[in-house]
Amino acid sequence: MTMLDPRVALAAERTLLSWTRTGLGVMGLGAALLHLPDASLRKGIPWGIGVVVLGLCAPLLGAFRYRRQMKRLNQGLELPPDDPVVASLFAVAIALAAGALALWSVLGPGGR
Repeated sequence: MTMLDPRVALAAERTLLSWTRTGLGVMGLGAALLHLPDASLRKGIPWGIGVVVLGLCAPLLGAFRYRRQMKRLNQGLELPPDDPVVASLFAVAIALAAGALALWSVLGPGGR
């Protein structure tokens, strides 16, 4: 059995924490959208729910990645190659949601 380098395990844990922090920030944005005070902005509720769901995905993806990495490290195997597709898709989803929210806020709920 090989000795697990603590720096590698701690790096994996920091990555998990960053995924969690990102998810909490996105969920906070969604919660803010859900609590808009103006009655004319009630149409923003689906956006808020979508952003909260998007925020819930980040910690889940991070936990899946962390578990996979730790399992391989504890077995003495090399780390799995990074999967940039998942992180890229998540970043694109956040960017699209932010762009859509920006357009929605400029054009207004009625589409001026």
